[in-house]
Amino acid sequence: MKYGELTLGQVEAMVNKVGGMDGVKRLLAGELAVGPKWEVESVFRIDCWGDQTASELVRLGQYDRVNDFVTDERFPLVRHDPEERVVELIKLANKSTSEEVLRELEVRGLARPTAEDALYFGRKYLREQQKRPIVFLHEPVLVPGGDRVVLVLGGYASRRNLDLLWFGYRWDRFYAFAGVHKK
Repeated sequence: MKYGELTLGQVEAMVNKVGGMDGVKRLLAGELAVGPKWEVESVFRIDCWGDQTASELVRLGQYDRVNDFVTDERFPLVRHDPEERVVELIKLANKSTSEEVLRELEVRGLARPTAEDALYFGRKYLREQQKRPIVFLHEPVLVPGGDRVVLVLGGYASRRNLDLLWFGYRWDRFYAFAGVHKK
């Protein structure tokens, strides 16, 4: 064996650690990274005034393109007293499902973001989404056709988009995910 003193039992333990043979295949395909699975990318503060509609926040966000299904009817915001929220962006080391990301937010003690968090974040941090897409895994919204979607702040170079992407998506590593510090 060309791996020095590595025993068959140790090889078996490594295979089990990466999720069995499916994990080995994902590792060899570059879909599974070795090392920390998640990393904190950035932490931001947003002021949620609690008195605006989704369409008002979209207008204040100055987007170049907004998905037509981002409407006040689909994204009704509940009025509340002004409050500061802390949004933490985490990055993936592997492709992950929405459920896996939500579990990681919970492990980190972060709350699931709301659609309101996404809209206030996009309004305040106009250029942040041009670095990489930022996914807000709020409670999904139904669109025609029955798809469950979430808000994603995306863009490139000088463009900023407010998109909706499928909640059931298997997210690539270039996405960042928002979690909110619990009160």
